[in-house]
Amino acid sequence: MTKFLDTDKFFYHGTRAEFDTFRPLSHFGSLRAAQHILTRPQTLEEEAFDFLSSKIRQMFSKTCLNEHEKKIIPVKLNLTNTYELQDKHAVHDYKYYYDTMCHHVTQDLGLDGIPKFVDVIFMEPFSMSDSAVISELMTDNLYLPTTNRYENVNHLTAQRMIHYFETMGYDGFHYVNMHEDIGHISYIPFRPCNIIRQDRQIIAPEKPNTIITAHYDTDDIRQATWGENWAIRHEKKFHTQVQQYQQNLLCPNLIADKQDTKEYWVRILETDLLPKLEKITNQSRYGYHGLTHTEQVALYGIDIAIACQCDVLPVLLACGLHDVARTNDKYCEEHGPRAVPIGDKFITQHYPNMLPAEKNKILNAVRNHTIGRKAPDIISACLWDADRIRLSWEYGFRPEFFSTKFGLHLAGLDKEEQKEYIKNQNNMLVRLGLKTKKQIAHEQRINAIQRDTVFSPKTK
Repeated sequence: MTKFLDTDKFFYHGTRAEFDTFRPLSHFGSLRAAQHILTRPQTLEEEAFDFLSSKIRQMFSKTCLNEHEKKIIPVKLNLTNTYELQDKHAVHDYKYYYDTMCHHVTQDLGLDGIPKFVDVIFMEPFSMSDSAVISELMTDNLYLPTTNRYENVNHLTAQRMIHYFETMGYDGFHYVNMHEDIGHISYIPFRPCNIIRQDRQIIAPEKPNTIITAHYDTDDIRQATWGENWAIRHEKKFHTQVQQYQQNLLCPNLIADKQDTKEYWVRILETDLLPKLEKITNQSRYGYHGLTHTEQVALYGIDIAIACQCDVLPVLLACGLHDVARTNDKYCEEHGPRAVPIGDKFITQHYPNMLPAEKNKILNAVRNHTIGRKAPDIISACLWDADRIRLSWEYGFRPEFFSTKFGLHLAGLDKEEQKEYIKNQNNMLVRLGLKTKKQIAHEQRINAIQRDTVFSPKTK
């Protein structure tokens, strides 16, 4: 039985081309994102594909889209486990995927060098003969060989990359949209057979039972997966590059600087998540457990998630939802479980294309944040640590209550280090234009005044 992300949920793809079956690595997101895609200038690669698609269509049919015609295609997606990317304005090219693979092996697999199979995936096809490239493309049905060598070589690198990530248990990529429809998740399926068009009945070819792959997914991949320290350490051409990845790439978002990663998620928090939470939470705006406390926990959570090299969005949602059922500032163990139905409805409404497994982890983290001690997963660990940092700063450092190294680090800061950390955080909010210095000072004053007050639930 086919399982969808959500049986009632549609995803959308905006295009200027006419075709029956989607290409591998096509992008799908919200209706608003698809509409926005059709209003922006096309990349050269997109223009070339649309032009060739229309010309080929004209050869076999009298109907095709003209260059000014646009359409939005609704689909359902059959995906279960996707790997996080950074939003690149719907443009994820060869170099970006190469950086993704380099990050994956140096951070996710913990290797201290770029192993041979990365070159085999991305570099070797350029030195292969035309017949060898076409022969390998024909071992799968992802791409049909063409007369264009450059296109065939690029398709082979993509096919090899897809095969690799499939051996890791992934069936696509995802990213949190920061351009076309901020805060919404977009997906990039690997295989057309996982894309079910809703505007017409098209049966995409299934994945072959047996795929004859190159030597990149035999001993090399197994050794990398086992984490054995076998990587090529002494090849000078990789040395500088490896150091760069180790120092800068701290999460699967694949951008050059961790500060950019933090700013990306802080923008989503301030411009998208908090305004939505304010409409559904029982919290007051200010107070010891008001919405400003949720904001601060989320800011801690972003830092901890980045340091833990995990997907930031589930952590951000867990932090945002953890106190929505509070009705006062008193000690309470029940507001966690009471927040679960509120959080369930919130995620279903605003993040309907989130994988069910991720949603359940978020809700479990929220449910148990008042009583949990040993975190069962990274989402709980990040939320619980973020929520306990203030307690450590005000009532004393208790390392046994922390699950992550960075959470432990933040909780153990001395008074001067705490002030410096908050100062840097506030300066970032001002620099990004998300708040003014006067606004931050006002919030701090009101929070101090309402520190021990009891607030009433909002009228819905």
